[in-house]
Amino acid sequence: MDAAPLSTPQPDPRDKKTFYFADTFQRRALILLGALGMLPEGKRSQSKGLSVAKTGTARKAIEAHCPIVPITVVGSDKFFAQFPHRTRVHVTLLPPIMPKPDENPLALTGRLMFTLAQALPEEMRGGLCRNPARLRVKSH
Repeated sequence: MDAAPLSTPQPDPRDKKTFYFADTFQRRALILLGALGMLPEGKRSQSKGLSVAKTGTARKAIEAHCPIVPITVVGSDKFFAQFPHRTRVHVTLLPPIMPKPDENPLALTGRLMFTLAQALPEEMRGGLCRNPARLRVKSH
């Protein structure tokens, strides 16, 4: 699969113009490229684990009737600390998560974050260890 990083302006829900542009850009990328890489937390984690998730990834998957392919990355936090020396980074593609019929974005985000947490070392789970009911999710 070909992949390229795409950057959209950080949409501000109060600013309908930038919010509409980012949403349209993402929809077109999904249609044209067949895949769209999104970070459920809204950004790359600066800490060493999961943080509060947003529902945008789930909303896009539900709207497009497409699966979410969760990916974990372990070791990227050491990359710049050891630069220019080599750093071992472990990337894992997890089984796709298909939205269930009538599943809302909040529930799908919960399943996604629980799946990611289960695939990460315990110290990177950010409190999302064993109980999906403890998931912290922000809804837009």
